[in-house]
Amino acid sequence: MRVSVLILTFSTVSPFFLDGFDNKVLQDLDPMYQIILENHPGPHNQKDPDFMKNMNRAYQEVKNNSVRVNSQEEAF
Repeated sequence: MRVSVLILTFSTVSPFFLDGFDNKVLQDLDPMYQIILENHPGPHNQKDPDFMKNMNRAYQEVKNNSVRVNSQEEAF
């Protein structure tokens, strides 16, 4: 459940910034990542040792995929 929420959080950002604003996805992604690191209990939760691995995977997935989307039609 936690992994899907992280992936959903990162991946749902991308389609909303299309039509000339796709660079905003990458600009917003790093601050969003930092906010999660600073405010989410997951990085400090010893009962979820894979949290950071999953968060980094989701972050990298969105970062890689956001540059591939060129239009709103391609996002959906």
